[in-house]
Amino acid sequence: MFRHLSFAFSLILLIVTAPLHAAVTLTFYSKELGSSFPHAFIALDGTVGPDNLPVNVTYGFTAKRISPAILMGDVEGIVEGVTPSYRKASDAHFSVVLTDEQYGKVLETVEKWQNIPGKSYNLNQRNCVFFVADIARAVGLTVVEDPKLMKKPRSFTQYLLSLNPQLQAPRPIETAPPVIAAQ
Repeated sequence: MFRHLSFAFSLILLIVTAPLHAAVTLTFYSKELGSSFPHAFIALDGTVGPDNLPVNVTYGFTAKRISPAILMGDVEGIVEGVTPSYRKASDAHFSVVLTDEQYGKVLETVEKWQNIPGKSYNLNQRNCVFFVADIARAVGLTVVEDPKLMKKPRSFTQYLLSLNPQLQAPRPIETAPPVIAAQ
């Protein structure tokens, strides 16, 4: 429920504050395989709107329930956030300072993934790496979905960096504790 409220609040801000006056940094993360999910996710940090309302949220796409069923085909998927400790233990690969339009496109993309009907997660066709690729595409980055990398979050995110030489590795961002876009 908290995830829905956080996302709804972000979307309301997008609609109500035209123009947005966004000063938001989008950072792409990965966490090498393990029992915690998602393995690839994004973080949005900064301020939006004329009142400079804080944005400090993470989004990733994963299976709603982790079980052997994810190896067999489609299962229920969910867009959710990560905890501050999970984020801190993950690898930040690169950051992009967003324009108002790009910020809006990121929120639209998150909403699109959240609203995929039916069993939306598929390890081979619609996983956390595909989600991150879609976010990167939404903000105008060059994206090539190399089949060999679509189940390798760190390798794919590093590959994105190589495809977009204008990007730089992120500097640590001083932020308030993040709002977690989770259940």
